[in-house]
Amino acid sequence: MKKKRSIFILALLITLSLIPVSAAAETTPQIPDTAVEFNGHYYQYYTNTMTWQNAQAACEKLGGHLVAINSQNEQTFLENYLSYKDGNSPQGKYMIGMHRNITGLDKWVTGESVTYTNWGKDEPDNLGQRQNTVIFNNGGTLGYGGSSYQITFGQWDDDNDSSYKYVCEWDYKPAWSNSSAWSSPELQKAQEIDLIPDILYNADMTQSITRQEFAAVCVKVYENLSGTNALPAVTNPFSDCRDTEVLKAYNVGITNGIDMTSGTFAPNKYLNREQAATMLTRTFKRVTMPGWTLDTDSSPKFVLTYAKPTPFRDDNNISDFAKNSVYFMAANNIISGVGNNTFAPKNITDKQTAEGYANATREQALVIAVRMVENL
Repeated sequence: MKKKRSIFILALLITLSLIPVSAAAETTPQIPDTAVEFNGHYYQYYTNTMTWQNAQAACEKLGGHLVAINSQNEQTFLENYLSYKDGNSPQGKYMIGMHRNITGLDKWVTGESVTYTNWGKDEPDNLGQRQNTVIFNNGGTLGYGGSSYQITFGQWDDDNDSSYKYVCEWDYKPAWSNSSAWSSPELQKAQEIDLIPDILYNADMTQSITRQEFAAVCVKVYENLSGTNALPAVTNPFSDCRDTEVLKAYNVGITNGIDMTSGTFAPNKYLNREQAATMLTRTFKRVTMPGWTLDTDSSPKFVLTYAKPTPFRDDNNISDFAKNSVYFMAANNIISGVGNNTFAPKNITDKQTAEGYANATREQALVIAVRMVENL
């Protein structure tokens, strides 16, 4: 039994060793605002020093990886980006996504084959059989007078395993790459005006959106319209959710959960169309009506003024708490009906629930978020 277990563990370790380092930890991209875009990828240099393994882990934690350089154009871009001559970054050695013992010198950390190189003279040489870390020289020529060791600015070198600066890369994927054709133009707008929260990056936009995801969308809308950053509630009122964006939405007044008696938010429950209208209307009120809160929402001074459209055929199915919001959104061409003058506010039957009849999709949620910003 002990022998079989040892064989199993050995096989597992061999299998894991074949997985690219970057595949070990996938997370939602958290691309810094200071990152620079080139050919659909984002890059950010870091001047704090750490080992190659720790730098790769730091990049992975942000949803990226140590930079993989696949062409002369990308190499030239990085030379310009890291050019110490222009004072854009401190000079020194910057680690890239290749390591002799971890990826080999024929593979990038992404699992891609190394098809382009820019090694310095007679590099890589593995001097002393202990040079495993690959660095990008962001400084003056490295080498000794008269020796073959010459690494000029921008060239690569294998160096001792030590602590160096590093460059992270994010393989940017537009939100509209996983969406329906009709929504792509407005999803592109959502990207441009920063309405897409981290939780929806690389998500399938055609699928139903959860309450947690839509709360994050509403926070983005609030921050866009108000020009301020939302802060999370200090005390969490929910027993089933600790998400920071949900706590921001609660603190702003966008949502108070499903049942405040039990303190539940139901973060993973699919959002329906009347809930979407209600949360966006609250967002609008919070931005445009000084003094508005959920507690004061019933006050006459916070009644919305608009020309009410013709009632929907399924008006009786719209919850009382949502009715005013639904027609306010419809009047401003933000949320329309689903055809035959019906709104589909929520799922009424088991069949509708199974089919997701009244569920809002992620792309629909982002499209109405864009319209909210543009129309109001």
